[in-house]
Amino acid sequence: IYHDDSILKKRFMLAYSHVELWRQDFSGNADSMSYVAEDSLFRLFGKPVLWNANSRLNADTMRIWLKNSRISLMQMRGKSFVATKENQSNFSQISGDNMDNRFDADNKLRSVSVQGKGQSIYFIREQDSTVSTANKVQYNNMLILLDSGKVSDIRFY
Repeated sequence: IYHDDSILKKRFMLAYSHVELWRQDFSGNADSMSYVAEDSLFRLFGKPVLWNANSRLNADTMRIWLKNSRISLMQMRGKSFVATKENQSNFSQISGDNMDNRFDADNKLRSVSVQGKGQSIYFIREQDSTVSTANKVQYNNMLILLDSGKVSDIRFY
């Protein structure tokens, strides 16, 4: 359902029952979705799942803000989870109650702020890029920084 209100200058779209999204830089699905053009805000409901580059993101609900037609901020609420492919057999994983994900201009995930029941599995690499260790951390709140899709720093608070 698309609505264009010329009096209030509001444009929005509503989609129901197994919505699928496709763009060059991401794809996904959800039970339902709304989009408000003035805010460049997508809302996804009913356990949405998004795929972006080497990452998979899912939660109970999501809010996604676009800037210059690219994702800039994604708020994930309820049972939030992110998995990022490190190589053919390893995936860094982040989970928690809620997450705020920030993306760079190329739509690559650059930071994840976890609020509540934060957990992460990430891999330590040697100088030759081979994986030497898998680490698991649990902390109520954390900030994970990524560089080129790889975990570069984790801060706990």
